[in-house]
Amino acid sequence: GSEGKRDEVKGGHQTVAASSFFKAFMKEPTNDSITLGEFVVALDTILQGTDTEKFDFLLKTLDVKRNGKVYQSRAESVLRGISAPKKLYANTGRDGQLFAETERYRDWLMDKSSKVDLEKLFLTFNVLPTVDDEKSLIKSIFQNDRMKAGSTWYVLSQRWWQAWKDYTLYDDNQNG
Repeated sequence: GSEGKRDEVKGGHQTVAASSFFKAFMKEPTNDSITLGEFVVALDTILQGTDTEKFDFLLKTLDVKRNGKVYQSRAESVLRGISAPKKLYANTGRDGQLFAETERYRDWLMDKSSKVDLEKLFLTFNVLPTVDDEKSLIKSIFQNDRMKAGSTWYVLSQRWWQAWKDYTLYDDNQNG
């Protein structure tokens, strides 16, 4: 298996994952750059796509040559690089060995979809905070930070504040 050895030389699992995701952002993985359009479409897929679209995107990261094949070393390196659950790449065969045809691996992933947390898998790309994250952050600030001389605080209208509290269910004690 030369495939796994090449992955190690490139700098570890995170580097392999980053390179694979970068290539997956491209319509055709033939050049060294992505367009803004390709970036936006890929990010939208990761953040807002259906589970099927997200699984298909994940497969593009594993099949960087786009030849319909997923190799054990690439799958393990990419998935470890994004801290995926070990069950997604464990027992996939020997280094450099063909793990599965892309469609068969996709079907296998989809069967496991109830156990695969896609949101957590793509957390690296979550550039917008979730509602719960917003609420937790603001509650933490109010609980831990005190106004001091020299601190910067902002004035909000009561109407905006109430709309935001309604949006985040801020006063709901069960959700943070």
